[in-house]
Amino acid sequence: MGTCRPDFLLYVNDILLFKGEEKAVKDDFNNAKDDLSKKFSTLDPLFFGDVKFLMCYAAAGSKLGFFAIDGFTGNLVPLTNLFDLHAPESRFMVIETIINIVPSVHQGRRQKTHPIAAEHVRMRKGLLRSCPS
Repeated sequence: MGTCRPDFLLYVNDILLFKGEEKAVKDDFNNAKDDLSKKFSTLDPLFFGDVKFLMCYAAAGSKLGFFAIDGFTGNLVPLTNLFDLHAPESRFMVIETIINIVPSVHQGRRQKTHPIAAEHVRMRKGLLRSCPS
């Protein structure tokens, strides 16, 4: 990750397991999706243990999509179709997707990082800043 932080970060045991980018207007969905990759470099094994990918989401207005970022290439891989949260069936599918993601996040929290890396992550959290939209 660069010096800009995503809009949403989920750390468990000092390991970043899930992140998200959010925009207010649905027409900015591609910008939110692009920011997922822009604010990412690689998953260093020192910091992330055996984690090979990072799950994330992009949201803009009523649009929402879930993705995985390949930890080595930085490529964004869609995990779901694009959801329109105005549609009730999409809301149910989002809930189903989140339920399916939870076991992966739960498994990731068991990963161990080197103690020095864990301390670096704690310090770095305070150094990251929000980027102008």
